[in-house]
Formats: sequence, structure tokens, C-alpha cells
Amino acid sequence: NIYFQKTAPMPRLITGDDLMKDFNLSESPAIGKILERIREAQINGSIRTREDAIELVKDILSRGVEL
Repeated sequence: NIYFQKTAPMPRLITGDDLMKDFNLSESPAIGKILERIREAQINGSIRTREDAIELVKDILSRGVEL
């Protein structure tokens, strides 16, 4: 049996507008992909704060990870 526990929704750590402003990115599908990676990291517990999310974005962009 699978049980679901009702929990408070996770806060959004960073937005697409933040990415475009803070990282000088243009509006594109890459923004959504970065946000998806941030959300996945938040769900698995590897990031918890806005600062963690910013560091993750820096890492993604510096590696040239395929988006």
C-alpha cells in the first residue's frame, strides 16, 4: 500500500524572471529546464535555500550542461 502524507507545498526558490535578470539569460525553453532541475534538486533534498538554487544554476551554466 502507498500512503500519501499531506504536506505544505515547497516554496519556489527562484523564478524564471530571476534567472533572466540575475544570469542575463534570454527567455527560452532553457529557463524551464533549469527551473525543472532546481525543483528536482529541491524535491530530493540536495538544495533547500535560494542561495543553494543560485549555486546550482551557476554550476549548470558553468558546465555547459545540455539543457
